[in-house]
Amino acid sequence: MRNRIQTYQLPVMLWLLILVSATGCEDDLTAVKLSDNAFTLYGIINPLEDIQAVRVYQIDEILTPIKPDPIDATVRSTDLDTGKSVEWQDSVVSFPDGKFGHVFWAPFKPEHGHRFRIEVERPGAAVASATTTVPPESVGEVLPYEVNGGLVTQPILWHDAPNLINIRVRYYTNVGRFDYDYNIAQEDVSEGKKVVIQIYDDTLIIFRRAIFDGIQDVILDRMDMRVVVTDEDWTPPGGVFDPHVFSVPGTFSNVDNGFGFLGSGYPAILEWRPSNDLRKELGFVEQ
Repeated sequence: MRNRIQTYQLPVMLWLLILVSATGCEDDLTAVKLSDNAFTLYGIINPLEDIQAVRVYQIDEILTPIKPDPIDATVRSTDLDTGKSVEWQDSVVSFPDGKFGHVFWAPFKPEHGHRFRIEVERPGAAVASATTTVPPESVGEVLPYEVNGGLVTQPILWHDAPNLINIRVRYYTNVGRFDYDYNIAQEDVSEGKKVVIQIYDDTLIIFRRAIFDGIQDVILDRMDMRVVVTDEDWTPPGGVFDPHVFSVPGTFSNVDNGFGFLGSGYPAILEWRPSNDLRKELGFVEQ
């Protein structure tokens, strides 16, 4: 009997790739179908998770809906730094629209800095494979704020980070909570990656909202930055995760003898309370 894994057990980050990979139009799937490759795969190696998972599509000559039946595929991962190999188990995920997806999984926790290769094979077909390096552990640091020409910025350093995606800054105020997407806006520095928060521009919207709500004393209680630390290769075309672009075969792929993408990464968050000097510079009430 095949092992099944409940949808809530899947690594959270995998859902980004699972959902995006399911959005391709029929023309895109036809392009995949007419190739000689046997598989498409999407997955994330996450050093914070005890279970790893990849979604696997079997490419057939006839384009048919995925069924909740076993597929002729063997999935195996190898830690290229230790040589340890693990065979993954198939499972079936049911989506709200009634469609199914095959998600292969294995119970192990990868180490930071290790290289992993995932191979998907079946008899008579070339082995589809992809390699990724798990990023090192990264810790965020709030650097001194800067004032240039009246504009205030707040740089954040992510130590040893090879790459950042899905960068989001959050402000907690007495006016409400405000989120700003910075996508992949970052700078290369010797210590890692630096993200410069355009804090003056961001807070203008907060003050406009305060005026609209009749709030005179605006309080900036705290802030946080949420990122996904990834391997160096994980930068989507145009810097934005567009499902329609992402689903086109070969547009964003690192799979040999196949389609799709295998990356590695993990979510990270940095929380802090701005200094009173910064609050005063921006026009917030000191605390």
